[in-house]
Amino acid sequence: RSVTYPDIGELAYGPTFRRFVAASVCVQQLAVCTVFLSFIGENLSQTMSRMAGERMWLSDHRVVVTLIVPSAVVLSCVPNLRALAPVTATGTVLLFGCFGFLAWTVGLNWGERPEEAPEVEWSKAPLAMCAIMYSYEGTCLMLPIEGAMKDRSKFDVTFVAAMVTACTIFCFVASVCVLTFGDVDDGSITAFLMSNSGRFKGDSLVLIANALASISVLFTYPLQLFPALSLAGQLRVRRERR
Repeated sequence: RSVTYPDIGELAYGPTFRRFVAASVCVQQLAVCTVFLSFIGENLSQTMSRMAGERMWLSDHRVVVTLIVPSAVVLSCVPNLRALAPVTATGTVLLFGCFGFLAWTVGLNWGERPEEAPEVEWSKAPLAMCAIMYSYEGTCLMLPIEGAMKDRSKFDVTFVAAMVTACTIFCFVASVCVLTFGDVDDGSITAFLMSNSGRFKGDSLVLIANALASISVLFTYPLQLFPALSLAGQLRVRRERR
């Protein structure tokens, strides 16, 4: 069995701290999964509403969330990270497809971008910090991923490459979108463009990008749920041994 964060907590501060770390990891990952489901439901319901009108039953995000729960449950039954790799890869492909449609939208609006970039408002720094911290929702996956690797000696290189890639994408996409669309007041660029339809060109492209982003999040949902399920399984095994 690979080392987990509760294992490290117990080694450092004893069994009580192990339970605290396990509870913290489970609560954090379950909270992230809840946000993921809410994000998927809200974005897909907006897309359906825009395509078929407000009266369509799929325009209610609660209905959409209810419909996607079975898919999320099925994906959550994948037994380990290695088996989950193709599902995660599919989500990554969909996400880059979303980036492609966003780039197309940026290209259509680049000529009409604001002459001056929005000013920095330091009063919003705490809110920005919350958004930045949320982007680290995968931090509890580091040890499980290392344990699932065939050659663990390559983890450091893989980790650094992944973090550099993620940081570059975050900074580049955010900077280009702000330069193109001005003051973006939403943590999701697709949600921002959806709520400001009519102001910018390429509404149909935004609809596709929004749908791709939502489906990609659905495919990465089980990856975020994995640490909580893994720790719950370990807790059950430990209790059965007593």
